[in-house]
Amino acid sequence: MAYSANDLVIVEFDEHVRKRPEMYFGSGFDSPRFPIAVLESVAAHALHPAAAVAVESHTLRSSVDILDDRSFTITTLCPQDLAEGYHGSLITVRWLSLAATAVISQHGVVEVWSEGIGLRQELTGIRPSAPRRPYDAAAGSGMRVTLHLDPEYVVAFPSVHGLDLHSPYCEDPPRGGAVVFRDLRPTTYL
Repeated sequence: MAYSANDLVIVEFDEHVRKRPEMYFGSGFDSPRFPIAVLESVAAHALHPAAAVAVESHTLRSSVDILDDRSFTITTLCPQDLAEGYHGSLITVRWLSLAATAVISQHGVVEVWSEGIGLRQELTGIRPSAPRRPYDAAAGSGMRVTLHLDPEYVVAFPSVHGLDLHSPYCEDPPRGGAVVFRDLRPTTYL
């Protein structure tokens, strides 16, 4: 069967994530595993980022703090650029899993810092709800993203025990990278 340009339909990124969540998270909205698949996707991408992020001189260090049943913060200490990302957000194309997760979020905050320059931005879904604002950044480079997931898509995070951050094709992270999970909910599910 041949295809032509007439067969193609162009949709916005956020619409595509909502139509085909399996392509981004490996699980659909109707799966009871979906909330954990979201966390696995974000954390696995932090451990095995895009090649442009995983530079030779860097050891990948990330943490994921579960704040409540649908909210988390991920902090990644690695080289960042302060470029414009999806829909003008601070989440660049290097962080596809995070961008897809922002799509299914009600709101969030992104902080990016590099060489003493820090930018902070509030989001509604993946789209900025406020302009970027500078803040006093720590030394080094990194990104911190807090997302509050939409209950229409995510019911609640179950236990984070036994998450799988490796695909069948991945290799051990170079130079001893790690993702640390902290469940900060009043009643932990560990």
